[in-house]
Amino acid sequence: NAAPAPLVRRFAEVTRRFRELLTLHARLLTRMRNATEGMIKAIAEEVERQTQPIRTYNPVTAPYGRRPQAMVYNKVV
Repeated sequence: NAAPAPLVRRFAEVTRRFRELLTLHARLLTRMRNATEGMIKAIAEEVERQTQPIRTYNPVTAPYGRRPQAMVYNKVV
């Protein structure tokens, strides 16, 4: 090893701190992604719930199909 010992120790410390920050960053990104995906899913479910046709007690049933959804939820982002 051609580098002086204090420089090697300093580099090791900076590398360790950088890896800790990367780990923290990854955790924060995961939390934010989960929160935003949860909000999008909740909004899509509420839109779907509010756009459902009103079902009556009429003996003649109307053909109820699924309406196209306004949002697409994708777990893999």
